Amino acid sequence: MRTTHWLMTAILGLLLTGCAGISTAPTPEARQAVAPTGKLRVGLQLGNPLNVMRDSASGEMKGVGFDLGKELARRIGVPFEPVMYPSVGALLDSGKSGAWDVAFVGFSPERAKEWDFSALHLEVEFGYLIPGGSSISTMADMDRPGFELPCRRSPARIAFFLAR
Repeated sequence: MRTTHWLMTAILGLLLTGCAGISTAPTPEARQAVAPTGKLRVGLQLGNPLNVMRDSASGEMKGVGFDLGKELARRIGVPFEPVMYPSVGALLDSGKSGAWDVAFVGFSPERAKEWDFSALHLEVEFGYLIPGGSSISTMADMDRPGFELPCRRSPARIAFFLAR
């Protein structure tokens, strides 16, 4: 029994040692394709909590897109360079000239005509804030001719809310 226990421990140790040596580093070709400048330039919309927010006290940057970009850069072995934009429109426009390598933006069929998207990394549920006593209690109450849904004027936002 003691010999079996020692033998199993030795085998497990060898397996763990072997697994530790497995490299998951990308090939130089893959690294060049993702980060052609030698650093990963990540397009982010400043002020969007799903992308990046700046802590007013410390100045520290944090957010889902910021953290994902930093981790992607670490995994492919290149420096991380956040590239900030005031709006998603500015971010997408600058991407057409190659100003960034990857970006974290919401998927839409319209955007998919111009951009390649990975699998979703985040799902956001939207809802409506309705005052108490409103005649609106279901989505069907809003989905009728003549009903107007107020929202910030932005072609992408309006298209998003009107999409069915």
